[in-house]
Amino acid sequence: MTFLETLSAQRRAAARGVAGARSSATMLVCSSALLGAMTFLGCNSVPEPEGKSKPAASSNDPTELKIEDLAPGTGDRVVKDGDAILVTYKGTLLHGGKQFDANTDKDKAFPVTVGKGEVIKGWDQGLLGMKKGGKRKLTIPASLAYGEAGHPPDIPKNAPLVFEIELVRFGDEPAPAPSASASASAAPSAAPSTSADAPPAPSGSASAGPTADPATSASAKASAKPAGSAAPKASAGKPAP
Repeated sequence: MTFLETLSAQRRAAARGVAGARSSATMLVCSSALLGAMTFLGCNSVPEPEGKSKPAASSNDPTELKIEDLAPGTGDRVVKDGDAILVTYKGTLLHGGKQFDANTDKDKAFPVTVGKGEVIKGWDQGLLGMKKGGKRKLTIPASLAYGEAGHPPDIPKNAPLVFEIELVRFGDEPAPAPSASASASAAPSAAPSTSADAPPAPSGSASAGPTADPATSASAKASAKPAGSAAPKASAGKPAP
C-alpha cells in the first residue's frame, strides 16, 4: 500500500470515527432532549386529585328568570309591586322534573304580597304584570330561589326551579260565592284594603307538600309558608329573597 493509499485510508478511518462520534453525540443530545421534554410535559400535566369537589351548578342551568305566559288572564288590572294576591301553584325541580310542592285548591289559594320579601325573589319578580285568571310558568335560577343552601330534603343546593302559577284573584276583591269561608273570615292581613267587605283570608292557604292532606295543622294555617314545605316562602335560615 502506497503512502497516499495509507494516508487516504487513515483519513477515511478518521472521518468514520468523527462521524461515529458525531452520531453518538447527536443521539445523546436527542435522547436528553426527549427525556427533558417528557419530564417537562409530565410536570405540567399533573392529574387532578381524586375526590375533588365540583360545583353543583351545571353549565346548562339558567342564570336569569324566564317568564312564559300560558294564559293571559282577563281585565285591565295587572299585578304591581306591593299588591296582595291569591294564587295556586305547582313547583318542580328543573332537572328531573320532581314535584316538591303544590297548592291547586282555589278555595284555599296561597296569599302573597308581591315585592315584600315574603317569597323567593323569582316569585317577587315573576308575578309582576299578571292578570286575574292568568297562568304563568316561571323558570327560576338558583340565585333567585334557594341558592347554595337549597331547602333540604326536597330542594338540593344550587337547584333551578320551575313554577306554574295561576292568579286566582287580587286580595282586595271579594271571594267567589262558592267559597265556604267567604262569610266567616276576615280580610287578609297583607291586603291593601282593611274594610269590612274585604275578602276573607283563605283557611289553610298553603300546601303542606305535594302528597300532604289538604287539611293542614293550625300552625301551618297561621303561617304564610307551610311547615316542612318547600313552598317559595322566605323565612329565617333560608337565603334572603
